[in-house]
Amino acid sequence: MSYQSTNKWVALYDFVIHIYKLAVIVENDTMNIYIFGNGNISFTDYKIHYEEILNRYLKKVNVSFIVCDFKGVDTLTMELLKCSSDQVSIYHISDKPRYLPDKFKTKVNSWKIFG
Repeated sequence: MSYQSTNKWVALYDFVIHIYKLAVIVENDTMNIYIFGNGNISFTDYKIHYEEILNRYLKKVNVSFIVCDFKGVDTLTMELLKCSSDQVSIYHISDKPRYLPDKFKTKVNSWKIFG
């Protein structure tokens, strides 16, 4: 399903009855991809419903990714992005993220951490 409105939401993709979600917002020529979903997703389901879609955007210019720090979709997405994108924002609710990938020889050093 796709929504367009004045609040800059360009598209919202619903996968398998609202379990798998990916939101794309375009602001100032930058595509912000918000990735969120199930904390108990299987690796196979992640690869089908998220990785295949996210891979389409990894090589594009002016794309940033926004992820939280919960288990499941969030941690699998961080692992996917750690060597592919330096344009990642991680949002967490504690003093520090519950999970963050290794920084050694990855792009995690340039990620923005909010919490």
